Amino acid sequence: MFFRCDRYVVVDGKADAFTAFFTRHVLPVREKYGARLVGRWQTEDEVEVLVIWAYESRQAAEEADRLVEQDPATAEARAFLERYLEPICVEQAQLPLYSTVPLGQTALRGLAFR
Repeated sequence: MFFRCDRYVVVDGKADAFTAFFTRHVLPVREKYGARLVGRWQTEDEVEVLVIWAYESRQAAEEADRLVEQDPATAEARAFLERYLEPICVEQAQLPLYSTVPLGQTALRGLAFR
């Protein structure tokens, strides 16, 4: 199993709009192509957001990214973002993650693909 952490620094005062955008536009299209949302957290000051995604493998994550980019919903989401919400993030990064303990020893023990 492969995990990825997407990290965002959100423009002050736009945390709620960013969460709504994520829920309405990002989550459905990512799930459509095999991503499993482990969780999404923001700091108390509502500036930093961390999203952890699970994929069957790194290759599955790369294929999902390719398919998400080609999906018409992604183009629609970008257009909405540019028209109504920009600027919303001042920084973003993706970090690949691998579990250092068996998932069976974590709260994610039931997370499985297929």
